[in-house]
Amino acid sequence: MQVIRDESGVALGSFGSWENVIDRAWQQGVIQPAHLVSDSDGAIAAGIQMVYGRQAPHQLCHFHLLREYRRNIEEDGWWAVRRRRESSSLM
Repeated sequence: MQVIRDESGVALGSFGSWENVIDRAWQQGVIQPAHLVSDSDGAIAAGIQMVYGRQAPHQLCHFHLLREYRRNIEEDGWWAVRRRRESSSLM
């Protein structure tokens, strides 16, 4: 793991394996990607945010979007998922 520090030595963040891959793309000239597509691995999304910032154009690929839909919505139905999300956001 690589730790990124500012001039005074304060740690700004650390790069794991996915962050290193994404950082290498940035170092090779992919400075402002038009669109980033990945699977549902949270480490990839975190790496994209760390390297490109929160406004990076990132989405799940269609296969993974459909898989997440089937896993989270199709079984319980839309209203059950909505109630669950609303109750968790109130806590």
